[in-house]
Amino acid sequence: MKKSAIILAKANKYMLQAEAMLRDDMAKRIMYSVIPSLAKDSEVYHTGGVVDYKALAAAIEGRHDIIKYGARACVQELKHYKEAFVIYHDTVEALKNADYKKIFEISIKCFNDVKKWDPNYGGDAWKKIAETLLRITQLDENLKQLRANKRSLPDFYDQEVEIMKQIVIYLNVFDGLSHNTSSILKNILNEEEREYHIEETILPFKEIENLLDAKELKDPIDVFKQIYPTLKGSGDINRYKDWFNKIKLNKKYQQNNDESKKDLFIIRLRKTLNPHIIAFNKDKEKLETSLNKLEVDNNPDLFNYEKNFSDSAYRIAGIKYIVGAFFVYYFENYSDKESQIKYQSITDHIIEKLSLFNNKAELLIKESDNIDLSDESTTEKEKLKNLIKKLIELVKNVLIYLEAI
Repeated sequence: MKKSAIILAKANKYMLQAEAMLRDDMAKRIMYSVIPSLAKDSEVYHTGGVVDYKALAAAIEGRHDIIKYGARACVQELKHYKEAFVIYHDTVEALKNADYKKIFEISIKCFNDVKKWDPNYGGDAWKKIAETLLRITQLDENLKQLRANKRSLPDFYDQEVEIMKQIVIYLNVFDGLSHNTSSILKNILNEEEREYHIEETILPFKEIENLLDAKELKDPIDVFKQIYPTLKGSGDINRYKDWFNKIKLNKKYQQNNDESKKDLFIIRLRKTLNPHIIAFNKDKEKLETSLNKLEVDNNPDLFNYEKNFSDSAYRIAGIKYIVGAFFVYYFENYSDKESQIKYQSITDHIIEKLSLFNNKAELLIKESDNIDLSDESTTEKEKLKNLIKKLIELVKNVLIYLEAI
């Protein structure tokens, strides 16, 4: 076997382990959130609301990797900061010294400097990521300090449990965070790859996405059914043996719940739509601002106003194809043929409705072609105003529909 092939095989093996650790740690956190719904009131009362100390301890495993690779992800993002040269030395030194707290503090300050970022970089989304990582880091430091002094603290156990519960809360928040283009967990994996000099993602993100979706199911038994294969494969099954036995005796566990499959499908669809819903809300604001300005602008540059109109109209015209591509991707990667047949009526109805929006947007685009943008007369200005009004109403209707899915 060639040396390059051996290196690639080792890299693949490592990344399988890295993704497995990230996935397994997430499953433990989800399991800890499921357990209280299975416990009796007496069990909760006698443990101060902890229910299962071992499950709580398992739920905070992996926090050090999240902190380390989260810091590296922030440093990578800071390269896009327009004044990166100012903080470059401090971030490199902090990373070298594993001073992650300092990195997060610098990151928060820079991400909050919104005018120094291009679109799709930095900003509020990354600020939230850095703030969450900083809080996890602070809690981890508190936990280390507490454990170092445990012999002198009569209420050590209560304090330890409280900090651990807080860490779980913030780790769960972190799991669900996204930045401007993707889930932050992809960045965590990318940083592990970078550490081991792997140039691009080898593994699919599907299993981690499945766990993120499972967290949003309403019924704890349904959640458990989704995470059980991961927990079983992680080698930690003995930690939860009593709970597994209790759950498996539940009548609902023994049922084949098609409704949860449908719920997972809708959850994934909503996640696909969320970035577009945000974009349409921004479009609506821009169009309303354009309309207000046109009312008072005596010498309007119609080309500038028309750009906002076109961007929004073409976005509406394209949403049908984005959702259609999602359906193809979902059924090829996450579902079986039987489910595809069951969901056909849902997908057909959604595509039919989005096609109506598509047709209306295309008609507005055609109407806009008849406007002479170089003519600053009142007539052309009124034509554009009327089209913007129609488009605002269309955007509102699109938002109402997408948000109701």
